[in-house]
Order: sequence, then C-alpha cells, then structure tokens
Amino acid sequence: MATRNYQDAIEHLNTLQTSADTLEAAKAARSRLNPNPIPKMIEFLERIGYTCEDLNKLNVIHVTGTKGKGSTCAFIDSIVRHARPNWKIAVRERIRIGGVPLSEDDFTRYFFEVWDRLQQNGPKTPDFPVMPSYFRYLTLMAFHTFLAERVNATILEVGVGGVNDSTNIVPRPIVTGITALGLDHTSVLGKTIAAIAEKKGGIYKNGVPALSVSQPEEGMVALKERAEASQASYFMEVSILPGIENITLGLAGEHQIQNAALAIQTAHIFLHSMDGLQCGPESLSQVPESFIAGLENAKWPGRCQTVSDPKYQNITWCLDGAHTAESVFCCTRWFVNPRVGLCNSPTSTTVVVNGTSGLAGEKFHCTRVLIFNCTKGRSGLDLLGTMLEETQKLLLQHGSMEPVEKFFQQVIFCNNVTYADGHFKGDLTSRAMSAEARTELKAQHELADAWIQLVPTFPTDSIHVVPSIEHAVKETSLTKPHNFEKEGTGYCAPLHNPPDKKACVASRGLRGETALTDIIRVDAACILAAILMLGPWSAFEMHTYALILRRLSGGTGGVVGSPDKARTHQVFCPLHGDHHEKIHSVPRSRGSTVPETNLVRHPGPNPVLGLRGQRSDAWQQKRFLLVLSPRRGYTGDALAKKT
Repeated sequence: MATRNYQDAIEHLNTLQTSADTLEAAKAARSRLNPNPIPKMIEFLERIGYTCEDLNKLNVIHVTGTKGKGSTCAFIDSIVRHARPNWKIAVRERIRIGGVPLSEDDFTRYFFEVWDRLQQNGPKTPDFPVMPSYFRYLTLMAFHTFLAERVNATILEVGVGGVNDSTNIVPRPIVTGITALGLDHTSVLGKTIAAIAEKKGGIYKNGVPALSVSQPEEGMVALKERAEASQASYFMEVSILPGIENITLGLAGEHQIQNAALAIQTAHIFLHSMDGLQCGPESLSQVPESFIAGLENAKWPGRCQTVSDPKYQNITWCLDGAHTAESVFCCTRWFVNPRVGLCNSPTSTTVVVNGTSGLAGEKFHCTRVLIFNCTKGRSGLDLLGTMLEETQKLLLQHGSMEPVEKFFQQVIFCNNVTYADGHFKGDLTSRAMSAEARTELKAQHELADAWIQLVPTFPTDSIHVVPSIEHAVKETSLTKPHNFEKEGTGYCAPLHNPPDKKACVASRGLRGETALTDIIRVDAACILAAILMLGPWSAFEMHTYALILRRLSGGTGGVVGSPDKARTHQVFCPLHGDHHEKIHSVPRSRGSTVPETNLVRHPGPNPVLGLRGQRSDAWQQKRFLLVLSPRRGYTGDALAKKT
C-alpha cells in the first residue's frame, strides 16, 4: 500500500461531509438526517474495537451550552495543565493534547487506523451506514487517539445539543457542565430556552456532579429537572467568584468571566475527584491560588483574538466566531473598548472578523473595516442590528461623540471560501456550501441590503460583496486611512452662536437612545434645545445626555447621585463658548414646573447651576431645569444675576 499523508487524510475526511443538496432535501422533507444517533455511535465505537465502558478510562469532563463552551474548555484545559504539569490533557475540539493540536503525522496515523477498521468491520445493524458523518468520525478518532495516548484527563466539548450528540456515549464522566444557553440550532433543539435546556441537560449522568452557569428561569428549571431525572450526585448553579475580575484572563472579553467561573468550579471538582476526594454541592468562595496561572495563560484562537498583520504593520485583525445574537453582543462589547477597537493611532486599520460573522476596527481616529459573514439559517439583519445597537451604547458609555453610522469606514461581506481562485484550504473545505452559493453570493448581497437598511446614510461605494476571504483581506489592505480631520466627524464645536432653532425643531419627537445620532449630527449649539424637546426621560437617558454635554464641555460635567436610590440629584452640564442661556423652567407634566428655588451652585472648578430634585420621583414627574454657564470666568452667583 502506498504511503498515505495528511492531505490524503483530509481528502478522505471531506468525503464524509453532508452535501448542500442532501441538506436541502432533508429540510424540504422535514426529516432528520441522522436518526438513532446514539445507537449508531455506539456501534461505530464497537467496530473500531472499543466499548463505551472503555471511555471511562479517559477521565472525562463533559461540557455543553450554546455560548462559551469552547472557551470554558480552554480555561479548564489550561487550569488542569498548570495544576498537573506532568499529565497529558486532551481536548476534543479538533483533537488537542497538552494544549497543542495533533501533528500532521499523528493525525494521519490515527485517522487511517480508524478508517481502515471501519472499512474492514462493516455494519452489524441493517440500514446502518458503513461510515459515520464528518463530526462523528472526528469524535471516534478523538476517542481512539486519547485511548492510544493514555491521556490523564479528557475535556469533551459537545457538538450540538447534548442528549443525542455523538460525544454523549461516555457512561460516567467525572463532572459535567453547561455554559450559557441561547436560541441556536432551533430546528434541531427546539424553539424555546426550556426545550434547548432539556436537550443540553442530556449530558447529566447518574452519580455525576451536574453544573451550570446562571440561566434564564425557564432554562434553569429544565436543567434542574434533568439533573434530578438523571440522578446526578448534585446540581450546582455556578456564580461569579469574588476577585475573579482582578485576574487578567487569557481570553479577552467581559463575558469570559462567567466561562472562567464555570471552568474554575469544574476543574476544582475534577482535581479533587482524581485525588480521591469528594466535593459537595457547596460552591468555592474564592479563586484557588493554584488556578490563577492557568486562567491567565488560557488560549483559544478565534475567540476575541487580536492579531497584528505580519505583512502590513498598520493593520490589526480582531477575530471572533460569534454566530448568535448573544455572541455578537459579547463580541461587540469586547471590540468597542479603548483597549481594542477604540484607539488613538491616526494611521492604523483594525479589522474584526469572525468565522460566521465579524467586526473590524480601532479607535476614534482609526480606519475600521468590518468583514462579516453568517451561514444560511441565521438572520444577518438581527446580527448586524445587535452589533450596531450595542456599538452605539458603548460609544456613549466610553464618552465618544463618534456617530455609530460612521464607526466603520468600509464593510465587506464575503463567504467562507478561502482563496480567490474559488478553492478552500484543504482542512477548511465545506461541502455544505452549494456551487450556486459560491458564485451568486446571494447571502452576501442580502447582508449588504440589511446593512443599507440599518445604516441608510452609509456610502454605497464603501460596501463590498466579495467571493472569498482572500478577496476581503486584499480589499482591507487597499483601504486608505480615513481623513477624520477633514470631515470633522465626531467633533462638536464650542457654542459661539445662539441655537439653530430650525435644526432643533428637526429633532422634535425623537426619543431616547435612538435620537442620539441625530442630535450629534446637529450643530453642537443646538444640543440643549434638542434634548429639551425629547422627553419623557428615563434615568438612563438623563445620564446619557449629561454624558454628551460633559464631552462638549471638555469633561467637567456629569451627574451626581443615583436616579434609583438617592433622594437628591444634581445634573451639571457646563458648556464653554460665548453663548449663554437660562431656561427658567421646563414643564414636565401638566401645570408643573421646577421652581427656581431648586437652583444650587456646584462647588467644582467650573461653577455651574444645576438641578436638585427633592425626591427621586421628581425624575419620573419630568421636572427639569438646565442652565448653561457662558465661560469659565463666571461664578454661579454672577451667572444667576446676569441671567
């Protein structure tokens, strides 16, 4: 027999992918592609020479969930490797041992050992296939590899769901854990959180600790019922541990705190069990000192990852594989941050991309490019809408006056084809993509239409639809740094002239956060009057508008007091410039105004007049008084006399 290499293994593996035509036919017939998944998987395992009981030797940590399961597995892997440096730790996410993917030689050897056994030992059950599907094959290969390598611990990440997943044939894992739940794969798992939780909870086993992060109420109820039905040794809802926010996690993004918390509790139970000790259902009270290095050194490519371009020094790539609205929300919160996408370099380009949907950028003076794709069955409009909505909130939160519709200077929609010649990198080949999808780019044009719908003012010549990732990378490298200084985007001039009443009237009727971009677009001199037209006000909106005015004032304004708890509140919004105006009272409900006796002097370096309500419900009664200070030379008393 001729020598077989890694490329041969990949070509054989790709024949096990389900074709686009088969997927469409199954969808049209509303039939399941793989009925009897667990019995088939058990028979495949037996055909390569193992029993399910053999898998107990792997010391399995089994993890599922909608969001964060890969990151949680990465944290667990890093924690256990640092705590037990002499152990072989295996991760079944494309097969890693000791934190490193299998070498091409090892992959080839183990791949063909499984392939040949399945070819030699045909199906025992009528109508069962000779070969498993792509994901099941990789799961079988992982089991074979880990048993052959005699690993000390196996971190097993579920593919889809839990109860019927190909990984769910281990009779007795050491511990099981479930990350955050969300609506994904609803055609298979169900259309509600409760239904999805019931499927995911299928990994809970008799006599095995069952863990979960905090979930929506209906999801938590379903998980608890699943744990009880499976006779798990106990059920634990994992909470965030004190002090974890002070650890610099190896995986970026505030959402990783929850994943790290689950990893800490899971690793703690696992290590105690391996030492012959039992852990009860009591949660840890703090992060074990021995776990910190593992948390700090965790790595998981493609999850909130920042990479400097090796060829173009002024380009930074920000990568994430978000593919649900919840994941896009987390990805956006990671990116629209001073440490990532809000930077100060005037000549750099940052690109954020994810495997099925992506982002791109750097800070206020950066040129940002968005490269985005999502696979069939997901709503690009929803994903892009989530990204833009959260971006707008975060820009305000970080004190940026940059309008959200100009946050990206270019947007690129491409499919998952690797190269410009239409070919894939071998181990990234997708047979689930039809030839029509590759050539007509219907999905990508729909994404472009969704972007125009969401951002109607975006320049059409800055929206690109391209057929490959290589095209998208080339388009990014050709993007010229944006001339912000020439355009003046995001800047507001001092108040040198009275408000432009026509512009202010144009803002009448706008409400809350949705109005902010339109307000910012109006000349800065109009902002006060435009805000006063908005109403009714929420406490959040009051804080938001005060933030806008604080930015205009050079950072000296703000809000004093908590709208929800304090009995007294003061809003002070100093504006610099020559214009000054006092609005004696603004009706906030029929026949109600704020009396002038509520005027107080703020003791800061730039004295202003402000608002003081006697009770917190004054905010809800819509009573509001705002006074502009004209220039830094005036004191609060002088201003009161002058106006």
